[in-house]
Amino acid sequence: MPKTPSCFFALTILSLIVFTILGCTPQATPTPEMTVVFEPTATEAQFIPTAPRNSQEIVLFSFEEDGFAHLFMYVPEKMPLTRLTAGDWDDITPAPSPDGEKIAFASNRSGFWDLYLLDLESGGVTQLTNTPEYEGAPTWSPDGSFMAFEVYEDENLNIVVGPATDPLSEPIPLTTSSSSEHSPAWAPDGRHIAFVADGEVILADLDQTDGSRFENLSNTELASEAHPVWSPDGRRLAWASSSQSVGRSGIYVWDSARNVPASWIGDGNWPTWNVDGSQIITTLAAPNETYLTVYSIDGRLLQSLTPFPAAALHGLAWANFIMPDEIPGGFSRLQS
Repeated sequence: MPKTPSCFFALTILSLIVFTILGCTPQATPTPEMTVVFEPTATEAQFIPTAPRNSQEIVLFSFEEDGFAHLFMYVPEKMPLTRLTAGDWDDITPAPSPDGEKIAFASNRSGFWDLYLLDLESGGVTQLTNTPEYEGAPTWSPDGSFMAFEVYEDENLNIVVGPATDPLSEPIPLTTSSSSEHSPAWAPDGRHIAFVADGEVILADLDQTDGSRFENLSNTELASEAHPVWSPDGRRLAWASSSQSVGRSGIYVWDSARNVPASWIGDGNWPTWNVDGSQIITTLAAPNETYLTVYSIDGRLLQSLTPFPAAALHGLAWANFIMPDEIPGGFSRLQS
């Protein structure tokens, strides 16, 4: 089993988990040209997710160690840095299930990129897709019945929706355009999916079937957006932006309740919300180093830059999980 800088990492996260963040603002301008045939039947309107019973806040992430990306968890003062997966392959883009009992993720362990499901109670891994094409970046509908995810076909990256237990069983395309669409994030209201299309953050309204379905939230021709993530109440959407010449790079937050452009809250490149939606934790890349930091809802810095032992991050989430009293044999708790 590869060695990991566990001691250092545990102390780093312990100082960070005490905090968590948020920010605000939107921009709604022209939508990109896309052809869509998805009908809004995937989840009940206004579904309001609740925290699972006996759950606890856990940081979930994927980062590279010894050349391969694996999944890890951590709970301050309760569960040390815990490796969930291991092997000579990559496990990336983990997505917590709404019930807090499972994790969907993408892996190339079979030789191709497919979707998998990790059960936290047993530690068992189930393969959800099995094709030579790429499937990745899963995101759950709030009722846990469906997933939206990336697919690569006909030399193009698009987003489709399928049943959570069998995603490629009669999948429904959300996008079918010639542009590259990726990084889907299903909103807590069940009726919207945010994603990235050619560097712009796009909001899809699943209740619309005409040209008004898509809304460009970022509208930044000289910047490239990535990693959209919803606040737990579904009011706000955070993403990372990399500016080419005009404006600031960093974390932006769009507020659906305000008719203004997304606001910059601070530096960072992979945001995630804490469970109550009051704060954001994010990574920040620097030459030969990666840091973690935390911002408040109004952009105040709550945690100074803290070294992070993962040079290449491949997924970051902060969510409620239900963990068994005894961890499954496939998991590995690292000394802190």
